[in-house]
Amino acid sequence: MVDATADPAYACVFESNNHTGDLPVHELAGGNAWIPDVLAGEYPDLGLADELAAARDRALDMLRNRSATIELAVPAEPTGGQLDIEVKVTNTSGHKLPTGYSEGRRMWIHVEARDGAGALLWETGAYDPGTGILTLDPQIKVYETKQGIWDRNGTGECDAADAMGTPIFHFVLNDCIALDNRIPPLGFTGGADLETRPVGHIYPETAPGSGILVNYDVTPYSIPIPGGTEGPVTVTAALRYQTASKEYFDFLLAESDEHGFPNDCIPRNASPGTQDRTRAEYLAEVWNSYGKSPPVEMVTASALSVCFRLTVSHTGRASRSSSPRRPTTAGRWSAGRAPTTTPAPRSATR
Repeated sequence: MVDATADPAYACVFESNNHTGDLPVHELAGGNAWIPDVLAGEYPDLGLADELAAARDRALDMLRNRSATIELAVPAEPTGGQLDIEVKVTNTSGHKLPTGYSEGRRMWIHVEARDGAGALLWETGAYDPGTGILTLDPQIKVYETKQGIWDRNGTGECDAADAMGTPIFHFVLNDCIALDNRIPPLGFTGGADLETRPVGHIYPETAPGSGILVNYDVTPYSIPIPGGTEGPVTVTAALRYQTASKEYFDFLLAESDEHGFPNDCIPRNASPGTQDRTRAEYLAEVWNSYGKSPPVEMVTASALSVCFRLTVSHTGRASRSSSPRRPTTAGRWSAGRAPTTTPAPRSATR
């Protein structure tokens, strides 16, 4: 907890013994830095613009400075025409990361590699701010929980998507967990508990028999390096968090259309009002108007491979030119200093 900076600072209503600088403040900031701006824009007559901006800033501070660290391990040079790297994300919060109910919330690792001229060679976890689409490439690591409906599609499993593969978000109907690969907090002992254990991902114990799961996750990536690439190759990893995904709002809108929800929205502002649309239509409009719930870049790390020119033979074997080697430099940033293990086979718990 941060200490109060106000002077004087008192505990509750007991206005004695000034504790400025020595009074921990319990802020329930959470990670939702998007909705405060929505509320300020949609309800200007509340006169809470300053308070809502402060709430947004507290959420950003929580995400960037008190939630996670990231480390990046990059070899000195590629092997067989590729760089095999590892990204380690450590949970420094007091709960699973990310936390809260899963409706659209997600956190992922964005990794990119650039050559010596700064040109993009490869990336995973690419996000398009114009469309709100997160590219689900083969190596992407997304941390999330997917709740579903048992045997909804006749599969005998926990179904978190409909028969066409479209994600579903039935808050009331959900009765099982199809995936929960969120990173446990330090000291987590719920690995064997049906309601809190990881699903579809394995977090080992800190020591055999301890019953305490590790509070970090390590993800390997294989980055192909084209022949003739000029080094050094710079690899950057960033941890990103999004409050509400496109898939979530698409689901709400589709449900509204399918079930004929009435146009019963109450007016939010003087003009033009919102009574000519459904609640889902209004929410979709808000999502599009306020940046599509833009992801927050929480923490980043960067590292260099050696200075080389890579050539690849027809056999696929890589060699480098006689350019002098440079030592690998690995970057480690604690949350806020800058601004996965491959997923296990999916399982279900009921």
